[in-house]
Amino acid sequence: MKRSKLEIALLRDNLENHRLMKFKFVSAILFSICVAANAAIHDISKLGAKGDGETLNTTNIQDAINSCASGDTVLIPAGTFISGALFLKSDMTLQIDGTLKGSTNVADYPMIPCRFEGFEMNCYASLLTLGKINHAGPYNISNVVITGSGTIDASGLVLGPIEKKVSGNRSRGRVICMMNAQNITVSNLTVSYGPAWTIHPIYSDNLVFNNLKLISKNSDGRIPNGDGIDPDSCTHMLIENCYFHTGDDSIAIKSGKNLEGYNLAKPTEHIVVTNCVVDGSSGGIVIGSEMSGSVRDVLVTDCKISGTTWEGLDIKSSAGRGGTVENVTFRNVTESKVHSAVRITTAYKVNNDGANAPVPPTLKNVVVENINCTNATQAIIIAGLTNSPIANVSFKNCNISANEGATVDMANGITFSNVVINPAKGAKFTVTNSTNVVGAAE
Repeated sequence: MKRSKLEIALLRDNLENHRLMKFKFVSAILFSICVAANAAIHDISKLGAKGDGETLNTTNIQDAINSCASGDTVLIPAGTFISGALFLKSDMTLQIDGTLKGSTNVADYPMIPCRFEGFEMNCYASLLTLGKINHAGPYNISNVVITGSGTIDASGLVLGPIEKKVSGNRSRGRVICMMNAQNITVSNLTVSYGPAWTIHPIYSDNLVFNNLKLISKNSDGRIPNGDGIDPDSCTHMLIENCYFHTGDDSIAIKSGKNLEGYNLAKPTEHIVVTNCVVDGSSGGIVIGSEMSGSVRDVLVTDCKISGTTWEGLDIKSSAGRGGTVENVTFRNVTESKVHSAVRITTAYKVNNDGANAPVPPTLKNVVVENINCTNATQAIIIAGLTNSPIANVSFKNCNISANEGATVDMANGITFSNVVINPAKGAKFTVTNSTNVVGAAE
């Protein structure tokens, strides 16, 4: 399938003497797909699949995928089509205008090599799987579009507990998992209820997620570990115009955990998150906690975050991680009813199994500007380690109302410029065990 790539130049100036960054993406909205004159549309309803919400259609849909020539489209029309695990191929479009709904029979999902919570392991195949995992290998699937006006529902509220009971918590699949993938676009769909994380790209490059609704909680419950989009040792990614209502973090940018992730040393780099809405998720927009392969050059801009149980903007790690998070900008974000507006910490106490990396994590070079937040539990939390203080964080033009003010501990080079903290009780700023903290006066 021939494509013309358009470069989206997002010039990032973090105002702290960092270099200008130029991000290149394939945009779901902007690039054109030049389809060969003889490209086919494989309508699964004309190939034996039944959209009655009862019939298992895995074989019919997979046969349609396998029969695609370069540039072809597999169409899932109106109706509810039940399926087990499906495996996409290069140079195709999957257009979902109805509902693709996951089977709740664990036998419909084979175990495959994957990665979860920072460790490579066998997991159940996701409802949609792209590529095969190989941390030392090349990209092995490319030029795939997943789009339409419909819904992908992986039935995770039922399937997830079954997979956990049969093979353990970390065995659970996702809605969409892409491994060693390049030039992938997912757009215009509702993507919902994975057994665990919703969309999980691993060791992949040049990815666009545009105009998606990511759902993993409702009045009946939430998906445990129901993150929305989790870039995992990936490069050049654009997440734009997406809506999140998730049972865990909305976006969690990762790169492996502890000694394994540190030794693989596959970073996540050049990520842009823009014009997204977080509405009642458990967590907001996050880096970590699995960041042992390092994360750098991340821009989060023009987003709205409300009603989270946990932090709105969060960089989190723990002492055993190793790796570096650096060159991160949070800009033009509106928040309300969050636990803390901004947290930058190496004191995270969850998900800490596995051998430690030989060095502590480093969190440095962060710009936080034009953040407006109301009704937070705490305004700001900065918490480093004795042997690895949080370094070089600049807050500019922020206005935060919270029950408690800002705390800075084990940090060096923290500046507050035109930052207004309005705590309901206690001090506006509390600084301990830190050096070169500027602008934190009462």
